[in-house]
Amino acid sequence: MPEIHETTDYEKFKFYPCNRTIYEGHVEKLCNDPGFPKAFPHDPMIVNENFYVIDGQHRRLAAERLGIPCYYTIKHGATEKDIIPLQNSKKWTYDDFIHFHVTNGNEEFMFIKEMIDKYKISAHVIVSICRSFSTNNTRRGVNITLFRQGVINNLNKESTRDLCSKLFPELNEIKRINPKKRHLWGTVYIESFCSIYKWDSVVFDRILNKLVEFHTFLPVEIHEHRAKENLMAILNKRKAYNQTKF
Repeated sequence: MPEIHETTDYEKFKFYPCNRTIYEGHVEKLCNDPGFPKAFPHDPMIVNENFYVIDGQHRRLAAERLGIPCYYTIKHGATEKDIIPLQNSKKWTYDDFIHFHVTNGNEEFMFIKEMIDKYKISAHVIVSICRSFSTNNTRRGVNITLFRQGVINNLNKESTRDLCSKLFPELNEIKRINPKKRHLWGTVYIESFCSIYKWDSVVFDRILNKLVEFHTFLPVEIHEHRAKENLMAILNKRKAYNQTKF
């Protein structure tokens, strides 16, 4: 069992830029938890010999605000590469992984972040697209083990960029005029769009030409094949012209 140290010299601890974003709400939650001061010694921070925090940056900030000691163990030789495998207190999100690998200069994840920022899409949406345009997937989704490691195998950036440039202006317009159609941004429909694009990009373009006008015909679905059928069906929709009586 590693030795547990304590200190009120808060400034000796340093943060890695690639570590998870500090969430103020989580720090406040710890500060307002009456059990935190007693629990902290039993769940200490992990730092390396240079006092870079591997796990526990929120606890470090909460301790300073409360004026209580920081409890920590030292893992010699630990680096930023140990941040993900050693952090068990709070589950990492897709956003956390993306931030970590972008900060470390991972080109695939820098491309992903570019798409997120340019088209104002969530991490879950871009991960669904990565599943469709790479070999980094399993039957149930993206291979999270590889994703954690910063590996996205054979990502087709050209197709990903092309799909994003065409699809998300249309979906953003639908979001503007009909915010209730949030399910079109869900995994089932996003992967259906990707599937149609890969099958026939011309058909994909034709669907997009009608998407905004006929999006109300696209109900919530839990199966991709049903979502694809709905998307294909709008190809047969016709504009309703007003008939003028003379």
